[in-house]
Amino acid sequence: MTPEEAKRLLYNYRDACGRISDKRERLTRLRELATRSTSSMEAVRTSGSGSRSRIEDAMVSYIDLEEQIKDEIQRLKNERYRIQETINHLEDEREKRLLELRYIDGWSWVRVCTRLEISETWSRMLHRSACEHFAQAYDNLQIGASMYER
Repeated sequence: MTPEEAKRLLYNYRDACGRISDKRERLTRLRELATRSTSSMEAVRTSGSGSRSRIEDAMVSYIDLEEQIKDEIQRLKNERYRIQETINHLEDEREKRLLELRYIDGWSWVRVCTRLEISETWSRMLHRSACEHFAQAYDNLQIGASMYER
């Protein structure tokens, strides 16, 4: 992984948080719709022909979509976990803190510089170094995880 790829992956952390929230809201809306459909379905008689009604088809589609959304949420959670674990494995505490403030907490560069009591120029150098170390740590953790799975 290159430092640029590391930076993109770190930006994905915040994006993943938002996407998980969006997917959970979508699941809630789907459950509400399914509940309303189910209660109205009880009042409808299905034909004895053995074919499914439109409501039954909608329920099957809902169940499939719910499973897809749950799988996507789990994938996003795993991605966030790998990013946080990689940051935790960095040796330099300033680099850890910079990446956490910027990418995990979503702070602006001005706010990060103020909190860390460093100049903007120094923050860029520290950030470059942090991304390089993050990329190395991420690759090392991936290699270690794949060796462990064997």
